[in-house]
Amino acid sequence: MAVTLDLPHIVVADFLDLMRGPWIGKGASREVYEFYPRPEWVIKFEVTNHKWFQNVTEWDRWDRARPTRWAKWFAPCHFISPCGTTLIQSRTKPLAKLPARVPSFFSDLKRDNWGELDGRPVCHDYGVIRLGTYGLADASMIKAQWSDDD
Repeated sequence: MAVTLDLPHIVVADFLDLMRGPWIGKGASREVYEFYPRPEWVIKFEVTNHKWFQNVTEWDRWDRARPTRWAKWFAPCHFISPCGTTLIQSRTKPLAKLPARVPSFFSDLKRDNWGELDGRPVCHDYGVIRLGTYGLADASMIKAQWSDDD
């Protein structure tokens, strides 16, 4: 079966409307919507040309964290598009209480980057965190210094 990349604009727009639910919010390079087929998930679109690749970074961070003890601190990623412009992730609820301590690799401690999933605090915006090749192995818990900055 042949696949074409020359779909008419109306088909692309119609498909997007089928998948994209209500708008949730936006950050420096992405917009977030409810994922219509599964409202317990969100769909993140890279919408700027900053070349930050936050979806790809988030996917990579989740992939590295998934088999470790640190996975419980991340909102899981489920799918990413081949070019990384679209990411599907678990949706969090507003966090009632911020954790006093967090893993040391979370460097962007804005309240808006965190939520609650399955009764625990998780980071749902981790496209910019300190996590090199060995970041998970060397991580420790640190006192959180929360920020309201955008």
